[in-house]
Amino acid sequence: MATATQKNDVPRPDERVPETASISFLVFQNNDGEYRWSLLNESGESVAQSAAFRTYDAARAAAEVVRDTAGSARFERRPPEAPPVDRRV
Repeated sequence: MATATQKNDVPRPDERVPETASISFLVFQNNDGEYRWSLLNESGESVAQSAAFRTYDAARAAAEVVRDTAGSARFERRPPEAPPVDRRV
């Protein structure tokens, strides 16, 4: 007789929701005249930074996309032997 598979509600370690932290976005102009956004932690340290944008509005719009959609992001599983995604020559 077959039995139903029980659903496991315990999240895997890489899927656990972290405690809520106070973070903020900062949009700024760099020395080259380009705009970037930076994600700041509670201490005001940058923990992530964007690519460069030509305008403040474009950088802010990109930051808003990250803010609004980051909660649905998933970590990509890659085999250890896979080459790096960012291959700069």
